[in-house]
Amino acid sequence: MQFIEPHTTTYFEIQEVAVGEANQAAWSPLERNVSFHNHLNDDIIVVGRDGVPFKMAPSGKRDNVFQIRVTYRIHASVTIDPRGVFHQHGTNTAEGKALAAAIKNSEENNPTGNKSFSLDYTIRRDDITQSGGVLYLADLDIVLSAHKDDWKALHPYSNASTRFQLIEAESNVNNSERFGYAMYIVSNDGAVNSKYVNIGGAVYRVPSITNQSLRDGVYVCSSGPVQNCAKDPVPMSLHYTFTEAWENLRLFDTAEDAEKLGDQLVEREKELKELQLKYKELEHEQKMERMQFEQDIEEKRREYERLSMDRQREQAQLEHERTVRALRDKEYYETRSAARKDNSEIVKYIPVVLTSVFAIAAFVMKSK
Repeated sequence: MQFIEPHTTTYFEIQEVAVGEANQAAWSPLERNVSFHNHLNDDIIVVGRDGVPFKMAPSGKRDNVFQIRVTYRIHASVTIDPRGVFHQHGTNTAEGKALAAAIKNSEENNPTGNKSFSLDYTIRRDDITQSGGVLYLADLDIVLSAHKDDWKALHPYSNASTRFQLIEAESNVNNSERFGYAMYIVSNDGAVNSKYVNIGGAVYRVPSITNQSLRDGVYVCSSGPVQNCAKDPVPMSLHYTFTEAWENLRLFDTAEDAEKLGDQLVEREKELKELQLKYKELEHEQKMERMQFEQDIEEKRREYERLSMDRQREQAQLEHERTVRALRDKEYYETRSAARKDNSEIVKYIPVVLTSVFAIAAFVMKSK
């Protein structure tokens, strides 16, 4: 009977990573915050496992140390080390002893309530300078670098570092006097088997391996393509997800397929189907464009007819108004002409009337 049974840990990559709002962080029953304080005279670069370097200027406080403070805030609903695993196996280091003491002190002071405590990690200047200027703090999984060459501040387990190490490990790739090309398939859960590749008519096996320091996928290391006629191209290491690799790299499941570069008939049928699909898509786009064009023409025709009808109505209205105005003018002038004619007739009869009046008057006078 074994006291400690062997166990396995599943390698898992988190796929759902999104940008959060730092000023609106949700309440958490368990918080672990890390703060950095550069009390040295020089700039210090801090790199986490994510590979992002942060350059910190001196704080101005000349303590000749670099200090890291880790603060824990724990709600009463959270149980610390429920089975005592940490206290049994993790207290043989300086960090483990300090953390065990902090946990014990917090539980004694507040056994049933919320707990909080901090650990201060101090790194002295001599620790950095005597180690070549770059330190990997295993307790915190952080790299500190005081080296002037920024590219040396690589976290040993970051994606950038592991790909950098792949180039370093390949003597042909990392040698300007040689051409090198290497390919790796990493499947930490063993789900992806080895593949085959055809290079220059020769078939090579690309084995599938497990490497917990590398992400799953296909890695390609090479001397680097020649760009802008560079004499010594920079070596490179590319990472492809499995989906990207199947689309971009000519990898085959069997050596026979790799030798034939796949089933040519199947490839042609696939290409033909893709062309047919593209043709149908293009035909559909042209049909939609034609329908849209015809619709635009019909709308413009209707608009033209509407404008023509409006113009005809306006012209008819103008003609009607002109006719009415002409009739009114004609009636006016005819009325005036008739009035003048009547006046002329009256003037003609005035002498006759006057003569008659004078004759009657003379007759009367003679009669008297």
